[in-house]
Amino acid sequence: NFISKVHKRINFFNSKIKWIDQMSHYVETLKKAINTYRKQLIGQIEIPFFLYSSRLLQSYPGGQGVLIDSKEGEKVRFTAPGREHDVLYTMSSGQLSAVLLAFTLSLNQIYAGTGFRTMLIDDPIQCMDDINMVSLVELLGREFGQSQVIISTHEDDFARFIGYKYSKYGLS
Repeated sequence: NFISKVHKRINFFNSKIKWIDQMSHYVETLKKAINTYRKQLIGQIEIPFFLYSSRLLQSYPGGQGVLIDSKEGEKVRFTAPGREHDVLYTMSSGQLSAVLLAFTLSLNQIYAGTGFRTMLIDDPIQCMDDINMVSLVELLGREFGQSQVIISTHEDDFARFIGYKYSKYGLS
């Protein structure tokens, strides 16, 4: 009777070990799939992101544009060309807002499709300086003229500037 209980316990633990091995295999497969998807995503948006960040960060002293990369098993990093540190630690809040806008616009450019294209942007210039603001309006007018862009802002001057620039592009 004792021996049969021991055999039952051994069989129980062996079945759990097989289950753990199987789950470990699934976890490794999922990690590989996530890394593959991350590389694919970065490959699709890295060029538009670099171009858009270059245009928005014209006053950034660390160089023109921001690179996006991810090494195997690591998080996505945003770095300045020739620099090792993430821009999160070297940029002002206004510059980081411009990086975030460039990333969002890159995703929109690649994945928005051909249907009704719309963007809703909430107060994009709250901590940007004037040159970044002008660059944003230029970028939106030239690259996203076919999109419906709705921007909320508390800055009357910015709203009038957008209206002026869009009228120069023949956009409403």
